[in-house]
Amino acid sequence: MTGRNSAPGDRTATGDTEAMEQQQDFWNYSVATYSKAGVTEACLHLQEQLGIDVNVLLYCCWYGCTRGTLDGATMERILLFAEPWAENVVRPLRAARTWMKSVGCVSPFVPGDECMALREEIKRAELKAEHLQEDRMQALTRGAALQDRETLAQVYSTLANIGRYLRHLSVDLDDESGSQLAHVVTAAVPGADLDTVTDSLNRTLSGTPERPVS
Repeated sequence: MTGRNSAPGDRTATGDTEAMEQQQDFWNYSVATYSKAGVTEACLHLQEQLGIDVNVLLYCCWYGCTRGTLDGATMERILLFAEPWAENVVRPLRAARTWMKSVGCVSPFVPGDECMALREEIKRAELKAEHLQEDRMQALTRGAALQDRETLAQVYSTLANIGRYLRHLSVDLDDESGSQLAHVVTAAVPGADLDTVTDSLNRTLSGTPERPVS
């Protein structure tokens, strides 16, 4: 995932406006979540170490916060679009951008300033590709109404959604990855605290039923 904090087209809002827009717009929600302290680093760890698509991860959070627990048909529909799009569009752009920074633009055969200018164009294209991916994922979320949900219910649903995604990927979390994931979820769910999220995450991964929401 590209850095979203200062990229052109970012639509980060503040206060009540932010909360309202996040309920309706997946892109605004993901931008706001990704910009919170430590989330970028945690997402990059999960992306690089486990092959997690951060856009899908944040979708699981957004759906859990605003709608509830994903059903199998909705997740299948989302992944049917998101996985080939990421594989054939987003990741090749990211790979080119990364290679150019460390190898291509330091080559004596290519003017460095021209190469870096091209790299910035590729970075913008990558961001647009991710934006389009998230917009289409939201459009595919049909028939699921917005819900006003308590914080703990949002945590439970978010972790259930992420658990479904991890099972699809056949991914097992080590301690470090679990810690990074808990950090992301804590940032993604308004009002959540890290201890509660960590305990719920451990229950989700172990198959232990969650405590009822009082």
